[in-house]
Amino acid sequence: MFKKTLATLMVATMMATSFDGVGFLDGIEVSAATILPDSTITSIPVLSSEHNLIRYMDNSDTGEYKPVITETFVDDWEQDGGVHKYTAPEDGTIMWYTVSRDGCIEGTFYSDFELTNGLGGYYGASNRQECKKIDVIKGKSYYFRQHRWNGQKPVEGVTYMGFTPKSKNTVRMSVTPKYDETNNVTVKEFSSYDDYYKNIESTLTSELYISESDQIYSETKSFTVKKSGWLFIYAAHKLSHIDMELFSDKDLNINIGDFSSRINNDTEGIGKIWLDAGTYYYRGERWNGYEEESFYSPLKTYLGFVPAEKYITVSNPVLSADKRSATVKFTTPNGGNVRVQEGAYAPYKISDDFWDVQNRANMVQDNTFVAKIDRYYTARVEDSKSGNSFMVIFTTEGIGGISDEQAAANNTGKTTTAVKKLGKAKIKKAKNLKGRKIKVTLKKVANATGYEVQYATNKKFKKAKTKKIKKLTVTLKKLKKNKKYFIRVRAINKTTKGAWSKVKKVKVKK
Repeated sequence: MFKKTLATLMVATMMATSFDGVGFLDGIEVSAATILPDSTITSIPVLSSEHNLIRYMDNSDTGEYKPVITETFVDDWEQDGGVHKYTAPEDGTIMWYTVSRDGCIEGTFYSDFELTNGLGGYYGASNRQECKKIDVIKGKSYYFRQHRWNGQKPVEGVTYMGFTPKSKNTVRMSVTPKYDETNNVTVKEFSSYDDYYKNIESTLTSELYISESDQIYSETKSFTVKKSGWLFIYAAHKLSHIDMELFSDKDLNINIGDFSSRINNDTEGIGKIWLDAGTYYYRGERWNGYEEESFYSPLKTYLGFVPAEKYITVSNPVLSADKRSATVKFTTPNGGNVRVQEGAYAPYKISDDFWDVQNRANMVQDNTFVAKIDRYYTARVEDSKSGNSFMVIFTTEGIGGISDEQAAANNTGKTTTAVKKLGKAKIKKAKNLKGRKIKVTLKKVANATGYEVQYATNKKFKKAKTKKIKKLTVTLKKLKKNKKYFIRVRAINKTTKGAWSKVKKVKVKK
């Protein structure tokens, strides 16, 4: 995505009008071309959804589309970028991704110039994770700042933004996906997993190359299955930080699986995912590493497919009369409890606590779910007959209005709903203990009813584990010996989740 070096803040001023399918909203004033301590974002591209924002990002390496903010952070462990003011021209939603090569930069919107009331933060990780969004009010000013919280080498922090207006009459930008289906491959079909495992060497499907040190992704390939069933995936590479991403859509918006590459032909930990009939897309991804490393070796992918019956289907969403919600219904032939999570998630990205069969709060009643926001959702059913779990991703469209919670958070006066503001959490101490444990001590955050502690063996927090606690201390157990762990925390209450803290690194030695 970042083949070219961008060293200036990219801003443009265009009126909200139709021009070859492109729409922009005018800002308040034009800033200078260079980064200023206090600059004004004069326009944000008007898009219909976060998925169009991802298309926009994917086309950026051609020079066709520009990020809103690009800043260079020098050789510091911690550094703030400039403060950038944006005044909303109408009611709507701002979406953004902050990305960086070293994955150590976050971007946060604030409702005040003093930057005390953070409205949402995002850790850049040189790839696309969950999009951050805030609802904004016409005429109200918001302030954005990038912050580098770790790292030793100069690096760029880049933020892509998109604006979705509440009004259906405002012109949206038309973004065409670059991908075409010329790289379709054949996936071999097997009668069982054992059959696939015994013949895995014969299932070599493709070799994906990340040929340059600053190239993040390989080429994209696709495959088509004509039946529902299980896809088995094995990916091999000489480096541990080259993985394979699997998508269920042509635009590469819906990441339904990330599969770690195995080294030295270790076939343990083969990926397994249930798919409906259709076409799927995959590519290699580098999530860490610098210029001195050589990536020009193939990520070998071995795919096999075992047909199986369909376990869960979802109806088309039905809008309510006031268009404030949409109802969907699930069909599960073998019974089982359905749970729904906001967002399009690969299985490992959703915490075990959410799917826990004892967690009755997340269970959908009567196989019916009511959505309050337009976005993707992930539903999962625990099949009572086979004992397996199956997931399906669906989306809604046409739900209008700003949520009461966000309206209150933005101090609009349009609602009396009370939202307790949360400050940024902080790790006071993180200490290695005997028995492969780490004791984490937090600082108290005002208005917090609890905290989320997330930890992983990589700074990107891939396959991270999350613990919810109410006290200010927690002991992480059953950790891997001689492994370095990355730990971060955030405060939570019934209505809000605060920004993630700075990351602490602790090596488990005993």
